[in-house]
Amino acid sequence: MMFADIEKARREMDVTARVLCDRAGVDPAAYSQFRRGRRDPRESTLRKLAQAVDRLKAERQEAGNAGSAA
Repeated sequence: MMFADIEKARREMDVTARVLCDRAGVDPAAYSQFRRGRRDPRESTLRKLAQAVDRLKAERQEAGNAGSAA
């Protein structure tokens, strides 16, 4: 997953950059630099962010399924 895809998913889920960074273990200041094009993220950082996005999506899906099962 490329950074643009991660940022798009974050916005679509209406998740703040800070929440995503907390979940991924990524410095929010570094994330801000990635967003502004001042720095390129390492592959390992992209992987952490992508995994955090996937976990957040799964949690939201589970929460949606739990709500519809009630």
